[in-house]
Amino acid sequence: MANSNFVVHNGLTVGPLTISAATGDITTTGNISFGGAVGVDSIAKGDSSIAITDTGSNSTILLTVDGTATANITGTGMSVAGTLTINGATAASQADATALAIALGG
Repeated sequence: MANSNFVVHNGLTVGPLTISAATGDITTTGNISFGGAVGVDSIAKGDSSIAITDTGSNSTILLTVDGTATANITGTGMSVAGTLTINGATAASQADATALAIALGG
């Protein structure tokens, strides 16, 4: 009977795919595809991130740019910190955003 575990102590490289035993990193220059769902709660690089909270209700998507929460999206709407630009037009206040949405047909 074969062992169901495949153990490589020093890392593994197959074509463009490398699995580092020292760091646990997986790198490739090729495309990655899959058939199932991705179970990731956030994507981050430096001090910017996208965080997803989905509890079945009251779910949120929080965008953080340069360490500042920039946008928060929920099932009922979106709030933006700072200036909102839609199709090249700038809305600096809630009144501006409402007028802009009406002008754009939203």
